[in-house]
Amino acid sequence: MKRLPYLAVLLVLIASACMPAAQAQPNTFTAQPNSSTVNTSLPTIAPTAVPTTPTALIPVTANGSPQTYTVLVGVDDNPTGAAIDAYFPATIHIHVGDTVLWKKNANEIHTVTFLGDMAKMPDLLVPMPNAPQGAMMINPVAGFPAVSKDGTYDGTGYANSGIIGPDQGQAQDFKLTFTRAGSYKYVCVVHGVEDMIGTVVVDDASVSVPTQADDTAQGQKEMDALKAQIPAIAKEAVTEIPKDVANPDGTTHHFVLVGYTKGQIDLDFYFPQTLDVKTGDTVTWTFSKEDVAPHTITFLNGAPEPTAIQAVPQPSGPPLLTFNPMVAMPQNADKPLTNMGVFNSGILDPTAPGPHDFTLKIGDYAGALPYRCILHDDIGMLGTLNVVQ
Repeated sequence: MKRLPYLAVLLVLIASACMPAAQAQPNTFTAQPNSSTVNTSLPTIAPTAVPTTPTALIPVTANGSPQTYTVLVGVDDNPTGAAIDAYFPATIHIHVGDTVLWKKNANEIHTVTFLGDMAKMPDLLVPMPNAPQGAMMINPVAGFPAVSKDGTYDGTGYANSGIIGPDQGQAQDFKLTFTRAGSYKYVCVVHGVEDMIGTVVVDDASVSVPTQADDTAQGQKEMDALKAQIPAIAKEAVTEIPKDVANPDGTTHHFVLVGYTKGQIDLDFYFPQTLDVKTGDTVTWTFSKEDVAPHTITFLNGAPEPTAIQAVPQPSGPPLLTFNPMVAMPQNADKPLTNMGVFNSGILDPTAPGPHDFTLKIGDYAGALPYRCILHDDIGMLGTLNVVQ
């Protein structure tokens, strides 16, 4: 399957259109509509009715009556800041007439998307109407639910959960009843770059299929196998932290690695998580060559965390889903870092054009300066600079 560029999960905003002139930056910055964690709120929208071919009366399955089988969507490992982008189990066998229920199992957002007869994955982003060139919004086809009126699926149409996520207005689950035998692949539009793909195999009544207990055990086995890879991947990440550089004036240039991706595992983590620095030092946050996930470096210094997604009402139809420039754009990036005011990198995307690092000089301050990734702090992406004298 064609791998989606991670840019397909980002909202592109032009700095000059979103920020005052004093804060405008010459680069194009990107922002993620799928903040895995904090304050990303999609409005509740009724599912879109998708025309489907009329189906015959659902037959009785081998179990005597239609069954419902559960698949878990994603998993987090907060102690390591890991987001595992997979379905558990990856493949599920059911009978014609049975239902699959996908349940949210992570703070990262995902979709369950059956492409059916579509030639390609729908774009997650589309141009924003009546906006400056380059401004994008979440494509309603990808971001909102799309199901048949009776909730059935025969493999020939497009079916989509919309955004499944932890915040108000986002779906917590999604279900489809399958009416035709066959093998049907589905994908997470948000994480297609990491091959977040699942399969529903629909058999006729003559074929035995695993029980829900069997599926749960298989899903747990797959989950444990992926989690077991995390320590080794974290060790790989540590080896890629750039070395400190001693400056001629006696100060030090420090480096922090921002995240690390391998396969279906995103380490949403700062390496190192805690760093001792001195006034006058500089710190650069930079991406590894393996990382594909966007992040922020945000020092709130007591300010409330900004809402990431902003819904712009329209005269008709669903709202436009845009990104808050207070998250997407840099703030105070040219000032010495202290505990006064918000310092923010804006969204840094290692797979898109634009800046792939962020540098701050340490100002006249002593003590701890905590910071976070606005997109992944609920997964555990938190860091601290300890300014020592």
